[in-house]
Amino acid sequence: MSWKKDSNGRITGILVRIDGVDLNFVNIYAPTNRTDRKSFYESLHEYFIPASTLVIRGDFNCYENALDKFGGNVSAGGECKSLKSDFVLVDAWRKLHPRAREFTWFNRDYSIASRLDKFFVSKDLFTSDCQCEIAPCPLSDQYFVSFVSEIPVAV
Repeated sequence: MSWKKDSNGRITGILVRIDGVDLNFVNIYAPTNRTDRKSFYESLHEYFIPASTLVIRGDFNCYENALDKFGGNVSAGGECKSLKSDFVLVDAWRKLHPRAREFTWFNRDYSIASRLDKFFVSKDLFTSDCQCEIAPCPLSDQYFVSFVSEIPVAV
């Protein structure tokens, strides 16, 4: 139905209608610098299409749970927490795997790892039938993250 993107190639959003439900898919690549990342998350809502169900996926370049980090400096940031609470979003993988430790990024010698790649979805899209998994991606330092959900019926 419509789409938006930023000029830096970090955000692309597309609005689709499926069975009468408007879904706003937003793909992100957040900055690694903490200051830049904070302003990135504060302006991200400009790419959300009002009155639609949100599915945000991508490389968030931050984590909020100590389980999502191995090695290196383990200090979780609050950027993702604000985004989730402001827009009533669920971290799909963490919701389904509350105590698990899996990672989507590793440094060259595997001494540091983080779960940076995620799906944040509108709470009303997340049901007990959802699936979200992490799988290796050959020839990349990032792993795949997949998300499957039933689309809620429009009323």
